[in-house]
Amino acid sequence: MHDEKEQTRPKGEKLNEVLQRAKAEWEAAFDAISEGIVVTETDGRIRRVNRALAELLGRDVRSMTGLKCCDVFGHHRAQDGACPVLNYPNGKQGAFEIFFPDYRYYEDSIHPIGRGSRPQGFVITVRDVTREQLAAQERRNTYLQAEEAARKRKLAEEALHAVQKELLRADRAAAIGNLAAVILQETQRGVNYVREGLEHVAALCTPADGKSDSCGNVIADLGVAAGRTGRVLEKLSRLRIDSRDEPGTFGLNALIEEVAVGMEKPLAEAGVTLRLQLKELPELPGSRSQIAAVLSSLMLNALEATRVDKGAITVLTRRERQSARIEIRDSGRGIEAVHLPQIFNPFFTTHPSAGSVGLGLTICLAIIQGHHGHIQVDSEPAVGTTVHITLPLCD
Repeated sequence: MHDEKEQTRPKGEKLNEVLQRAKAEWEAAFDAISEGIVVTETDGRIRRVNRALAELLGRDVRSMTGLKCCDVFGHHRAQDGACPVLNYPNGKQGAFEIFFPDYRYYEDSIHPIGRGSRPQGFVITVRDVTREQLAAQERRNTYLQAEEAARKRKLAEEALHAVQKELLRADRAAAIGNLAAVILQETQRGVNYVREGLEHVAALCTPADGKSDSCGNVIADLGVAAGRTGRVLEKLSRLRIDSRDEPGTFGLNALIEEVAVGMEKPLAEAGVTLRLQLKELPELPGSRSQIAAVLSSLMLNALEATRVDKGAITVLTRRERQSARIEIRDSGRGIEAVHLPQIFNPFFTTHPSAGSVGLGLTICLAIIQGHHGHIQVDSEPAVGTTVHITLPLCD
């Protein structure tokens, strides 16, 4: 009986019922999809959205029908601020961020409806990719942290290596210094014995033996040689770092003024003028007594160079970034260009005399380098000489 009624129903009614059922099934399936979906016209006007997208955007499904998708998505887009339809076919995917109810990441894809080059509309799917984004961000952060840790570890290893190298150098220097001190002490003792012996021999030489002239000359020459050897040993002893002279901090300008006071008498006797042009400086780290020895030695060199013409010596100080700069200028005879490369060599001197052994600048160089500084000499014959020194300031 039911089959007979079914057969007698109009075909249009049957088709309508099938369509209604298909529509209901399609709408149920459409709303059951967990990803957000929106169907638009070719101009971006919304035909339909599913519940997932409405919940995602915090809006009612019906309120979005007829709106342009750029009005719905535009303020959420992080990359271009426009609806995905407007990017078609240049790009099929984009990423945007939703700020309610929680900060999340989403990815949209656009698919044309129909075949051919002129689509009849578009289907846009929106997928929550927060977990993937956070995982990628965490991996990126982990990589950056590992890279930073590796960089810090490398720096720490380099610093440790430098400290170990410095400690090894210091140990060797201390051992060499102690050995040199012993050698110097024993050699000085031998020189003293030679001097005493020469004095005794000189007392034994008398005019009656007929050899007093030649013997006296030999003894005099040996005395000069012994005296020079003694002065060399005295100079060398300054190269030894005294463990009691612990490095600290000191004021450079005050130290220069003290050295200048000690130079007043020899300057006055030679008729040489000393000018100090000292600008304010922070304190310097290092050995005050060693830098004083450098300043004294360089001022004495300048005095020796200007003694003949009764010239002038100028000492200047100023700050250059994290260093103190010292300049000691004299108006003396200057140094020939051919001699400048040799002036720091041990026992080299441009004015050999009874009191000069050619170790002054060698010792100055060793002390300045030991303070992590730099020393340079510029000179022009008949014009004068300038010694440039840079020393690091306290941190």
